Amino acid sequence: MAEYPGVYARLSSQYDWVRTAVCQNSKSDHGFNCDDVDMTASETETAAAVFVNDGGSTSSTADSDVSTGNWKNVLSEGFVFGYGAAFDHVGNDARHYPVAESKQGVVLIGGGVGGKSTFQSHKLVSEDEAYSFFKVSATVRATQMSQGDDFCIEFEGNNEQSGQKCWRASYELQNDEWATVTYHFDAVAVDELLVRLRIDTADEDNAGLFIDEITIDA
Repeated sequence: MAEYPGVYARLSSQYDWVRTAVCQNSKSDHGFNCDDVDMTASETETAAAVFVNDGGSTSSTADSDVSTGNWKNVLSEGFVFGYGAAFDHVGNDARHYPVAESKQGVVLIGGGVGGKSTFQSHKLVSEDEAYSFFKVSATVRATQMSQGDDFCIEFEGNNEQSGQKCWRASYELQNDEWATVTYHFDAVAVDELLVRLRIDTADEDNAGLFIDEITIDA
């Protein structure tokens, strides 16, 4: 990942977007002069959440009324304003980029010890009901992953329930191509959920995975 240092990019082309984001989501204007900026919070900031993190604050920017058939969207994170309230880079092998690979707001995981790198959510707690069927979708882009490297989505639920699904590089996951993958799983009366994204790579210095969006439906 040598070509993705921790801080980079000329942001002048994204100035208007950065200015609006700062004005709408910060208590200080940080010198942007927000007088003429529409301070109405974005849709993702005002929507309700089905799951909250264990500390009680909102962990999702998803609208809890959005459903398709029997599926209800309980989490939708696009990482536009950072790691998101549901995820934390502390203890994870992750870095956030405002702009990368033609996307606004992405997280790059990689560089973990022994080629094992993770990006994990807080423990999400349902305040209204327990769920038994889930689908976790992630829009990702592999970079310099070798044949045989794996990308996995894992879950942990209450009552010691857990599971995972993996995609193998060069077979199910191609380098330098954005792809959306989905993990469907069943569980018994889950009202506490943790989701983890993991890569196992032979090249711990250069291989990585960009994450543009993660959604959870139940």
